Amino acid sequence: MLKILNFFRGSVRVRLTSEYPERFINVCAQNRIALWDIERRGPDGLSASMLPGGYKRILPFAARGVGRIDITGRMGLPYFLLRFRRRYALLAGMALMSAALGALSLFIWEIDVSGNETVPREMILQKLGELGVGIGTYRGHIDSKEIQNLMILAIPELEWLAVNVSGSRADVGVREREPAPEIIPRDLPCNIVSRKDGLIISINTLEGAPAVTAGQAVEKGQLLVSGLINSNIVGLRRVHAMAEVTARTWYEYASVIPASAVGKRYTGREKNRYAVIIAGRRFSLYREGREPALGTEKTVERKTLRLGGSFTLPFTWVTETLTEYEPTEFAVSPASAAAFMEYALNRRLLYDSDGGEILSVSFKTAERNGVYLCEMSAECLESVAVTAPMP
Repeated sequence: MLKILNFFRGSVRVRLTSEYPERFINVCAQNRIALWDIERRGPDGLSASMLPGGYKRILPFAARGVGRIDITGRMGLPYFLLRFRRRYALLAGMALMSAALGALSLFIWEIDVSGNETVPREMILQKLGELGVGIGTYRGHIDSKEIQNLMILAIPELEWLAVNVSGSRADVGVREREPAPEIIPRDLPCNIVSRKDGLIISINTLEGAPAVTAGQAVEKGQLLVSGLINSNIVGLRRVHAMAEVTARTWYEYASVIPASAVGKRYTGREKNRYAVIIAGRRFSLYREGREPALGTEKTVERKTLRLGGSFTLPFTWVTETLTEYEPTEFAVSPASAAAFMEYALNRRLLYDSDGGEILSVSFKTAERNGVYLCEMSAECLESVAVTAPMP
């Protein structure tokens, strides 16, 4: 910050020649004359930077024996503009450019969305545009609180949204709403059924009549605890069954991938295409030509012009690199195929077991008729109780 301030105020670089350079530093300190970037120049001299006003104040002390003080350089905006004091057209152009930059800083030229996982970024930007927040929007027209309320109504999947405007950049932070689990009211009679096949290990009934016992095999959808209770005192009544049921479950999966695959062999030929985006509109700086016979891989690099961290200009330079490649068939190694299939099957097991304890996992991999086959067997311990409305 101090360097920026000194740039606008201007500064001079001085060289002191004296038998006692320390006296110069002491005099500046006693008279509150700022010095910085002090460098020793031999036994009888030093160099330092100071403000122009400080240089004028130190000159009388030079005649009193402090030493000889010479200016070796002038830096900063005032001295830079002084070079063009007779070039009125250039000064007018710089003034117009400064005014244009000041006017552009009053509008939004970049919108960044963060925190979204399932809600598409394009949907959020579209709804913001419908509410008047988009590229080129005047900053003074953005009411963050109102936008937050309207966006939550427009996109029910959002639980929270905030629009923070900094310079010509708008940062949109969102938090998505977690889906509420389906809960059956306590006053509604229901049963407990099994959500998958398994072998009952333990059953702890809190409410209702158990229909199975430990050690019994059950199927998906089978009744575990009934909400229908018959007692000698009250008679037949229906309740909201509640129970904790743990079962041993088994999974068997299979995965196949070909023993050969098609990859890319790059030819070494590349082509760059350029475009510019001005205020959200794209202008291509190339002609659409005939696509090459071989395949091409396109990578896009965007560079937005910025002044500082928060002032974004409405200009984005786009560079598209087209890299030519030739489709090539290659053999997949057994180790790579096994690692890929085991990883995929493990991901599926974690999803299907739904947080249950995995007791054992085994794999069997073989090559048959030009494909790799991986068979997986797993044993888990998990909760299988799920609430079902009573018919």
